[in-house]
Amino acid sequence: MIIFSKVLEQHYKIIKPLAEGGFAFTYLVQDLGNADNQYVLKFLKVSSSDSSNQLKYEDLKKMVEREVAMLKLFSDEPQIPNFINLLEDNQGFYLIQEYIEGNLLSDALKTQVSEDYIKILIREILEIVDKLHCKNIIHRDIKPSNLIRRKTGELVLIDFGSSKKMTYENLQHKLHTRVYTPGYAPLEQLNGNPQLNSDIYAVGMIAIQILTSLEPHQLTLDSLGKVCWDSQIDISAQLRKIIDKMTESNYNDRYKNTQDVIQALRKINISKQSTHQKPPNILEAASKVSNTVIQTPSTIQQRTQKNSTLNQSIFNRIEQILWFLLIIFSISLLIIHSRIIERYKKNKKEAMTIELSYPIDCHLTQPTSIDQ
Repeated sequence: MIIFSKVLEQHYKIIKPLAEGGFAFTYLVQDLGNADNQYVLKFLKVSSSDSSNQLKYEDLKKMVEREVAMLKLFSDEPQIPNFINLLEDNQGFYLIQEYIEGNLLSDALKTQVSEDYIKILIREILEIVDKLHCKNIIHRDIKPSNLIRRKTGELVLIDFGSSKKMTYENLQHKLHTRVYTPGYAPLEQLNGNPQLNSDIYAVGMIAIQILTSLEPHQLTLDSLGKVCWDSQIDISAQLRKIIDKMTESNYNDRYKNTQDVIQALRKINISKQSTHQKPPNILEAASKVSNTVIQTPSTIQQRTQKNSTLNQSIFNRIEQILWFLLIIFSISLLIIHSRIIERYKKNKKEAMTIELSYPIDCHLTQPTSIDQ
């Protein structure tokens, strides 16, 4: 969608569209005051001049104001985008926020992963979610396309348009707009009664999606509404049990808070690297954000080749040093030999000089005979 907005054109230049869906459109924009600054613009389209859209306008306004409040609340948190600006005209709202340069988690789903990677990823997401839950805020739309890994390796949770602060009143009276993405939202959220641990369900579904390579809507449910996913997956019983409890259909049977899940993950002792086979590529991201080393056949082979190359390089270096020493030794022998020859010739010459200085008298005196 092309935006023609005078209020926007005074401050920002649109570089390219990023995504769109429903009434929201996101773009990468450049700050006209400082060309080095790039931001994400979320445009929420509505016409305040159309009386038939007044209610929709008011709903959008509340949603935007709520999102701005959430971003400001976590302004010092690097794993949540910073709020930059909010503009408005008769077309709608323009929310400007920090541009997170990196890769969407949704772009790296069909990859080879290990149990360690799944464990690390679940913990990473839950540690961000825990910061929201500590302030009684539920995100309500956790999914792969709302998670970005920075180039530094840090995971960032985006899109707080659906987030909401949980209060006693709305918990008791279920005063919630039904905002969710099908497949990542549990039953209570579909019924307009989300709980804090509804976010835990969404994180569990992300783990299942990575392990199975199936979208949530492609999975089946049993008679109790439980997700059927693990029949062909080679993972430990401990991790399987944790993911099952995260995705319980009844929120009372689910983990009550994020810390309970994190503690359960810490107790897992994965002594054997169980690897779910898929096409490769997400391991580098996990390695950046964890002290755990992920061992797979490909990485072991790469390390072996690297070590072999290193050993060969060291051997070649030693060989060069030995050849150098041998050459030096040979040159030294030649020099010593040359000096010995010179010394020998010099001594011989001196000896001949001494002999010439004292000649032998060949005219010997005849002895006197006593018998005449």
